[in-house]
Amino acid sequence: ASPGVRAPSPRPRPDNFTPLYKSVRDAKIMVGLQTLSLSNQYLTSLNGLGVQPTLRTLFLQNNFLKSLDHFQTQPKLRELHLQNNALSSLRGMLPQPHLERIWIGGNPLAAHELAAAMCLMSVGSNLMRIDDVGILPAIREQAMLLGPRAAEAVRAGWLPDSIERSDPQFDELLDELHSHSRADRAVEVAAAERRRRQTASTTPSRTDSGGANRSVNDSLARSVGSAGAAGGTSRGGDLSRDFSRDASL
Repeated sequence: ASPGVRAPSPRPRPDNFTPLYKSVRDAKIMVGLQTLSLSNQYLTSLNGLGVQPTLRTLFLQNNFLKSLDHFQTQPKLRELHLQNNALSSLRGMLPQPHLERIWIGGNPLAAHELAAAMCLMSVGSNLMRIDDVGILPAIREQAMLLGPRAAEAVRAGWLPDSIERSDPQFDELLDELHSHSRADRAVEVAAAERRRRQTASTTPSRTDSGGANRSVNDSLARSVGSAGAAGGTSRGGDLSRDFSRDASL
C-alpha cells in the first residue's frame, strides 16, 4: 500500500465457510471519504457502493466477491485493493481514469497468464502497478495488440485466449457473456430479497399500545387488590382504579 496506508489483515475463516448474500448497501458506508475500508466484511456484492466523488483508496480485500458487478467509475480513485476474494475474471470493471495501483493477489484471476494485461485493458492506461509490481512495456504492448473489443470482453468477464476473432465473433462472445451476467444478477436479486425477508422477520413488531396498557392495568389491579384483601380493607380497589387511570394516561 502507499505510505501511511496500512491494509487490514485477513480474518481467519474455515475452508468450508459459505457466506450469505451481503452487499455494500448492508454495510452502511459513509460518503465523502478519501479512504474507505470494506475489508473483512463478508461482502458478496458491490451493490450500493455507487459513485464516491472524493474516494482515492478503496480496501475490498478479504471478502467473497466473485465479480465486480455494480462497480462504477470512481473519478478520483488511485488505489484499489481486491486481494483474497473469489474473482476469476474482471467482470463488472469499468474504466477508472485515475487508478494507478491495483491488487489482485489471492484471487483465481491472479493465476491467469494474461492477468496483468487484463487489468490494464479493463482499467485503462493510467494503471502503473499491479500487486505493487510495475507494469512492463511488454505487458502494455500485449494489451494494446489485443485491442478495444478484447478490452470490452474482459470487462464483461472474458478470459483472453490465443484465438483471433472478428468483430461479429466478438459480438457473439459479448452476447454470451452478458447472458451469463444477467443470470447471475437474477440469482443476486433473489438472494437480496431473501436477506430482506430474513431481516424483516427478525425485527420486533410494535405491540398495540391499547393492549399493552390493558395488560399493565390488569396486572396492577390484581396486585393491589390482593394487597388490599390481605390487609382487610377496601382501599385496594380504590388504589387499583387510581393505578389504572394513571397507566391509561
